[in-house]
This record gives sequence, C-alpha cells and structure tokens, in this order.
Amino acid sequence: MRVIPLLAALAILQSGGSAQNPPQKPQRVIFWSPMSGEELVDKCKDAGSEEPAAGTEVQSLQCLVYISGFTDGYGAALIGFNNNKQAAFCPPEQVSLTQMARVLVKFGKDHPEKLWMRAYTVTLLALKDAYPCRTQ
Repeated sequence: MRVIPLLAALAILQSGGSAQNPPQKPQRVIFWSPMSGEELVDKCKDAGSEEPAAGTEVQSLQCLVYISGFTDGYGAALIGFNNNKQAAFCPPEQVSLTQMARVLVKFGKDHPEKLWMRAYTVTLLALKDAYPCRTQ
C-alpha cells in the first residue's frame, strides 16, 4: 500500500528531518483553516481512486489526513462540549476515510455554490448530508 511510505515521508517533512533542531515555542493558536472547500475537494478527488492521476499521492494523503483530523476533532468536541450529545452526522462504524473523501467530492460536485466556504464547513455539510443521524 502506497499510503504508509507517504505517511513516513510526511512525518519526516513535518519534523524538519533533523533531531538537532529544538522544538520551537508554539505561536498563537489559530482555530480556523485558511483552506477553502474548493481546495479540499480538489485534494480529495483522487483519494481512494483505482486509477489516480500521476503525482496526486501527496494531495490524496493530505485529504485523508484532513478528514481523519476533522472527524477526530469533531468527536472530541462532541464528547467534551456538547451536553445534549446531539451529533450533526452519524457515519456507520465501518466507513473508511476514502469513502468519506468520495462523499466530500460528490458534495462539491452537487453543491459548487458552497465551495467558497471554509474546508471544515464544507466537510461538516457533506458528512451531515451523507450520514444523517436517525432520531429515536
């Protein structure tokens, strides 16, 4: 599987590739992503594709990592801050990141007028549309 070597390469790039560089003092935390929905959908278009376009491996990896972080962060926020425990989306347990990437791309094709929004908003809308929660 090609994803594992890409993850290792990304980890090396993120760490600066050297153990001699001391960690830097964190800067101001930014609570929003400057990436638009259009940029994220573009990164996701070949994620999980049987025949990805040449040179799209890094973009596909960025897409899957973004979705993984989004869903983990959403889950943490739901548990920690949502007293009513009402979720906006309820994917089945067996859903994969590549399936969620396909959902995001389809949402982008179906709703191009929303792609100007931030990536996190488009991701939430796409997952909410594809995986609605059933009220009991």
